[in-house]
Amino acid sequence: GMKDRAFSVWSAAVDLVALGVLTLILCIPVVTICPAVTALYYSVAKSVRRGRGGPYREYFRSFRENILQGIALSVILALFCAVGFFAAVYVVNRPQSGTVDFFYRATFFFSALVVFVVLAFGCPVLSRFRFKTAQILLFSLRVGARFPLRTLGLLALWAALGALCWFFPPALIIAPGAGTLISTFLLDPAFRHYMPERSEFDEGTDTWYLE
Repeated sequence: GMKDRAFSVWSAAVDLVALGVLTLILCIPVVTICPAVTALYYSVAKSVRRGRGGPYREYFRSFRENILQGIALSVILALFCAVGFFAAVYVVNRPQSGTVDFFYRATFFFSALVVFVVLAFGCPVLSRFRFKTAQILLFSLRVGARFPLRTLGLLALWAALGALCWFFPPALIIAPGAGTLISTFLLDPAFRHYMPERSEFDEGTDTWYLE
């Protein structure tokens, strides 16, 4: 009834906040950013959204399973964050000739694009598919290019949440979980295009990701 539904909405909201805060804490060592974001997507898509398994158990299972590839993605992420940061600082502090200025701006935007692709696509892809690390990035670009409206939706979503947290830092408590939940509605239908039909799975396989 209504009471059950209200409770399930409330408990999902609590889980989203708790999982989001857990993710922020696990991001502090930097190399664990991608395993944490991957685990968040997995747990939100599977447990919070579809009610399969305990959200925290699923979170840590995904975190453990994807730790090595996640660290590799985090290193790539950190590298491009550093490059983008230095390019931005250069543009702001040292106005140069047009060509040099353009080069630094282009470097900044390219770095920002890589960071977005890794976090918004790469980590969800890692949570769902078995790929080598380089393949994760290529596949992420392919999905992003094939579904431009979904990509723009993700860009708008994370830009809006980023701006909200910038101007109102307490929103950081809500943003990771809520943003991830919304992103599952944008990404999961795109991922389904690359999965076998339900009939192709073995009997008794829980194909929650096809629902």
